[in-house]
Amino acid sequence: MEPNKDVFQYTYSAKQQEEIEAIRKKYLPPQEDKMEQLRRLDKSATKKGTALSIVVGVAGCLLMGVGMCCSMVWMGNLFIPGIILGLLGIALVAAAHPVYRRVTKRAGKAGAPHPPADRGAVQAGVRKTRRKTLSSAFASRRKL
Repeated sequence: MEPNKDVFQYTYSAKQQEEIEAIRKKYLPPQEDKMEQLRRLDKSATKKGTALSIVVGVAGCLLMGVGMCCSMVWMGNLFIPGIILGLLGIALVAAAHPVYRRVTKRAGKAGAPHPPADRGAVQAGVRKTRRKTLSSAFASRRKL
C-alpha cells in the first residue's frame, strides 16, 4: 500500500510555541502596538505639565515658609510682610494644579494625532457649493 500524500498532519505544543515566540522577539526589531503609542503620547503630554506644576508648588511652599518665619520668628517690622509672603505662597500652591491642567491640555492638543481629512466629503461639499452658485446664477438670468 502507498502512503497517502494528501493527508495533513499537525502537532501543536504550547511550550514549543512559546519558545518560538521568545526567539522571534529576540531577533526581530520591537514593534510598537497602538496601546504603547498611546502610553508614550500620554507620557510626553503630561511630562512638561508635571515638571512645571512641581516647580510652582515647591516655590509656593518655600515662599509660604519664609512668610511664616517672618511673621512668627522675626516678628517686629517683618510681621506684615511675612503675612503677605505667606498668602502669596498659598496662592502659588493653589495655582499648581490649574497650571498642570492648562499645560497638559495644550501639550495634548499639540501632540495629538489628527485624523486624516475625508477627501471625498470635502470634494462633495465643494461640488454642492458649486452647484448652488451655478444654479443661483442661472436663476437670476431667468428672472431677467
